Amino acid sequence: MSAAVVVVVVHLLLGADAAPCASPRQAAATILGNLNAAGGKASGPEVRRALRCVDVPTGMSALTLAERLATLQDALDSAGIVVRPQDIPDDAHHLDPRSFLPEFVLTPSLPRVRLVQNDEGEWKLPADVLRDADAIHNDVVAIDLQRLSKKLGPSWHQKALGIEAWQAAGFVVVVVAAVLLRLLLALLLLRQLTLLLKAVGLEVEFQELKAAARPVGFILGCVVVGVFAPTLALPAAVTALVLGGTRLIAAVSLVWLAFRLVDIAARHFAKRATGTHTRMDDHLVPLLSRMAKLVVLVLGAVLGLQLVGIDVGSLVAGLGIGGLAVALAAKDTIGNLFGSIAIFLDRPFQIGDWVILNHGAVEGTVENVGFRSTQIRTIRDTVISVPNAKLADAEVDNAGARRYRRLHFLVSFTLDASAAQLEAFARAARGCLLRRERVQKSGIEVHVHELTAGVVQVLVHCYVVEATWSAELHSRQEVLLDLLRIAADLGLQLASARTLHIAAENPAALSSSELEARVARWSAAPSPETPARPNSPASEASS
Repeated sequence: MSAAVVVVVVHLLLGADAAPCASPRQAAATILGNLNAAGGKASGPEVRRALRCVDVPTGMSALTLAERLATLQDALDSAGIVVRPQDIPDDAHHLDPRSFLPEFVLTPSLPRVRLVQNDEGEWKLPADVLRDADAIHNDVVAIDLQRLSKKLGPSWHQKALGIEAWQAAGFVVVVVAAVLLRLLLALLLLRQLTLLLKAVGLEVEFQELKAAARPVGFILGCVVVGVFAPTLALPAAVTALVLGGTRLIAAVSLVWLAFRLVDIAARHFAKRATGTHTRMDDHLVPLLSRMAKLVVLVLGAVLGLQLVGIDVGSLVAGLGIGGLAVALAAKDTIGNLFGSIAIFLDRPFQIGDWVILNHGAVEGTVENVGFRSTQIRTIRDTVISVPNAKLADAEVDNAGARRYRRLHFLVSFTLDASAAQLEAFARAARGCLLRRERVQKSGIEVHVHELTAGVVQVLVHCYVVEATWSAELHSRQEVLLDLLRIAADLGLQLASARTLHIAAENPAALSSSELEARVARWSAAPSPETPARPNSPASEASS
């Protein structure tokens, strides 16, 4: 009878004779409050006052009526429903928000238990609810242990703190059964899951499956308690506490299980990512794993609040301006999150690439892409964190995506160089570059390019196939040394602030046949190749 403990206070305040059925709250107080005061009696003044707000079915005896009312109240107690006055409208013209009819459902978990306004404007418990009392009770209680307990001796019905001895013993049995069933089903599930994963070809470690089986066992134990706790007919407050705690543990176990499944999936995809050609996948997997856990945590919190009876929708709506302020404060964080998603989708660079942002504003090697920012290590060995929202909108020059590395020189000679010597230098340099294995043959350009005050310039342009900055610098050195040797061999002088005589030969002394012989020598002679060099700390840097 404890479902109406709070309502009886309202009943005493309202008074039994002051319009007892004028509103849903007054009708509930009249019925539940008087039945609670009757203490389970089938007759008496309290029962008669309670029946003033009950539409008694035609032909139903007083004994049957009392049993049906007791059955309804047992159903409320078994479901752990504590009726609170503030949850019941005190409006005589109340309409149900779903059906728009003059009725009030006492609790959403038992939708058939309701109060209906009749033609006289009184709120009453309808006759069909009394006729279906047994069915309503059976919807809540799978096994009616309370009826079976009547066959037990008087000692089993002794009370302590409002709980009878058989109820306390039954609760201990339910908890022990839940623990044993949790362990048994977890082991069986672990074996079956191991066989299933082997059948589909997934390699999952036993310890990972064992860790995932623990929350499954807790969920199964909560199911057992949730099913059998209502059958003990405990007081409504105790049942509500047990069921609320069970639902909360189940919600935590679901989040725990989801975390374990995310870890298993992350390890599986991490192994697959190591076999791909891109290095971005290696950082994408842990990022997605953290995002998935965050989503699971938020959904778990919402589920937990709903299970303990807190309306999350009303809670979110109640945030109002505060929620708007939080959203505005978090706009940069949200922008960075979407920026990281854009980076992983577009893949403008890979982890380890040398990038140049916004025409040299930031330059270095990409080390990590996180939720909020991307870390770039510069040539000075410092780390710059660039917000992902800005990085997604930046101009990214990805030097790490180059197929070849460009060598570009303007070799300046004095104006006393003859046209034959310059032409011979261009031909000899082109032939020398063609002989080098690391030089891309289709990109070689050597031409007399510019005639300015005091100098004549020869353009030397090519691409080298090198993977590191160190190897590129060595190839540049070898090409420059070859150009110097060719100029010296042909008697050409490099132009500078102070003219240096590279060769002692008189340029006029070289005949056309001698120039041709020297060009042929440089074009035919094998050039020294770049030796294998270990990667330096700046090996991935751009020139």
